Amino acid sequence: MSYDAVSRGFGLGGTSRLSKEQTQDAVPGVLSEKLRGGVKYLDGQTDDARLALAIAKTSASYGAAIVNYAQVRSLVTQGSKVVGVEAEDLLTGDSIRVSGRVVINATGTYTDHTLSLDSGGSSGLMRWSRGTHVVLDGSVLAGSHGLLIPKTSDGRVIYALPWLGKTLIGTTDVQVESPDADPEPPSEDIDFLVNEISAYLPDARQATVCSAFTGIRPLVSNNASSSTSSLARSHRILVSESGLVTVAGGKWTTARLMAEQTVSRATALVGKPPSRSATAFLKIDGYDSSANARRTIETGIEEPDSLYGIGSKAVQELERRWPELANLIGPGLPYRLSHAVYAVQQEMAQSLEDVLARRTRSFFLDAKAAEASVIAVAEAIETHCNLGADWSRKELEKIKVSARKHQPPDS
Repeated sequence: MSYDAVSRGFGLGGTSRLSKEQTQDAVPGVLSEKLRGGVKYLDGQTDDARLALAIAKTSASYGAAIVNYAQVRSLVTQGSKVVGVEAEDLLTGDSIRVSGRVVINATGTYTDHTLSLDSGGSSGLMRWSRGTHVVLDGSVLAGSHGLLIPKTSDGRVIYALPWLGKTLIGTTDVQVESPDADPEPPSEDIDFLVNEISAYLPDARQATVCSAFTGIRPLVSNNASSSTSSLARSHRILVSESGLVTVAGGKWTTARLMAEQTVSRATALVGKPPSRSATAFLKIDGYDSSANARRTIETGIEEPDSLYGIGSKAVQELERRWPELANLIGPGLPYRLSHAVYAVQQEMAQSLEDVLARRTRSFFLDAKAAEASVIAVAEAIETHCNLGADWSRKELEKIKVSARKHQPPDS
């Protein structure tokens, strides 16, 4: 089929047609009325926050200096050329100056803002789209198969996926005017997703909404009249007169290619000869080649350790040394206290929100359950990470504001 042809042999497996009965077996609970059959294809599933973290840790292992919670305030120039940045440590308020022969602007939704700091740059490059997701009870989509709806009432594709014991429904595509659009998921987006998926999975309409979250997509466009849903998810690389290199747009699927092309552009600016990228076959942090890892890939979609790769051994070692860390962080969540401690010790987590939203995905899976777990998580971190009682007190005060971003309206 065309999907297999496009993958050019790099897909995860072949595509096949399913009869009505086979479709019902693969997706228990799917509405049988008017159902003729389906098409089964294989695709990858990733945790975007953990993938970003793995790439950062891989970079650090090759000599990169990774700075967390730093915000660029200005560009440093020498003559007419950009030669560095002035940044602020948002945790301490300290100023950080970083120098370099080339500065790369890879700031995603804030690409235009960064360009505005450059006297030789131009803004107005970006458009922004809000993508909302809803997490429902896992019973809505029993089994291990996802369901993709190729055309909804607004013409957009949506999907339902099994995810760590829950059902993930996504996604909307709504134009917003700013990258700082309200991060709380709007009720109209949630209603749209639940109503659309209920036409195929009727149990969704009565299911509990465990969590809802929204993010902003950075899209490149020179046509202000185009809808964001019609914009290609491709990327562009620009070099301003000051030598600032900007990579804009794109998506996770093309992240490695974007990086290769951007670095090639940067090295050319300083007169270095082109060289072949080493990243095409580079194993990123956490890679595990063992037979156990291969079994995890095939069967581990409900097990959070599958997202840690070889790092799961360090998580389990924490539990061996301190058995109490093997306890779940809270009822209804798949993560253990060891994952929270590991996040602070090994993954640069600085806050409870880091731990519960960006290292584990507890807030995304069940916002109320995650909020109820914060005292147990804070106590485990305080005991095993030497951050002190003052850290716990401050974080427990902040976490209610953080939790609101992940809870459905009026919950």
